[in-house]
Amino acid sequence: MSYELTELLIIMMRVVGGDRDNQLALSVTTICTFYNICVEHYRGKTQWEMDEMKKKNTEREDVNTIGVLAAVSINPHASTRSIAQCTNISHNTVHRILKSNSYHPFKLHYVHGLKPSDPERRLTFISKMICLFDQDNDIISKIMWTDESRFDNNGIVNRHNSHFWSKTNPVWTRETNAQVRWSVNVWCGILNNTLIGPYFYDGTLSGQRYLEFLENTLPVLMECIPLQIRKTMWIQQDGAPAHNAKVVIDYLNQHFPQSWLGTRGPLEWPPRSPDLTPLDFFLWGYLKDNVYSEQSTSLNDLKERITKACKTVTSEMLKSVTSSILERYEKCTENN
Repeated sequence: MSYELTELLIIMMRVVGGDRDNQLALSVTTICTFYNICVEHYRGKTQWEMDEMKKKNTEREDVNTIGVLAAVSINPHASTRSIAQCTNISHNTVHRILKSNSYHPFKLHYVHGLKPSDPERRLTFISKMICLFDQDNDIISKIMWTDESRFDNNGIVNRHNSHFWSKTNPVWTRETNAQVRWSVNVWCGILNNTLIGPYFYDGTLSGQRYLEFLENTLPVLMECIPLQIRKTMWIQQDGAPAHNAKVVIDYLNQHFPQSWLGTRGPLEWPPRSPDLTPLDFFLWGYLKDNVYSEQSTSLNDLKERITKACKTVTSEMLKSVTSSILERYEKCTENN
């Protein structure tokens, strides 16, 4: 089957536009098929015509461009090397064509899977938060967002910024302790522009241990917070088992009546929603990028790295993060 150049362009436009009802586009199912059609078209020319075309590199560029753009339209996940191999175009040319046409290799992002009932629960929570904001524009700054996370010496070390500039390879190495493992659990809180913690604890967090933390440890951690702020403060926690223990719920209802967020709180926190709390969408990632920049040498070293990383979190950073919370909630509403 032979095609005119205009037909090739139509195929390209139909494929890119996702129009699979067009008869020409129906004949194209793979990257190789499309590129072979292009090659067949130009092989049908006379030698004189081919010689003339060799003088016009732009026409070859057009064919290459059409082939590469069709390739990523048919399979957006195709690697540049597979496109180069299939179209017989150099790898560098494929890169150049994609770049010149404003294509960018966006990375995959992993997100929490939601259950069928989750979207409605998330929207209910967000609508209540927006109502609270309408009643009190300072509500976001009054909430202490809390969470726990685990750090260990097997965390992924970020080697992106680990360089050794030299004319010869210095064989730069660093010993690791993959055979010896240690870890620590960390609690942190964010209240407006203040980071509270870190607080380290070992083992599993039970309801009783969490209650003891709320009663005895949290007041000490919050000594730097003015009393007036603590009196009007809300507290947020996610749906971890320890948070849902009856003794914990009773304590929160007594000390934060109608002023706490949780899966069993007066303002119900939606499950599987790490994107709604600043510790998950900002703090833990920021801290682990810093802590895992180098391999820790001991448990104490790991704790020191965490403490040091926490000290780099500025009030300006936290203010910016907490200020973005409501905007995140509004975007969730926009996307239903």
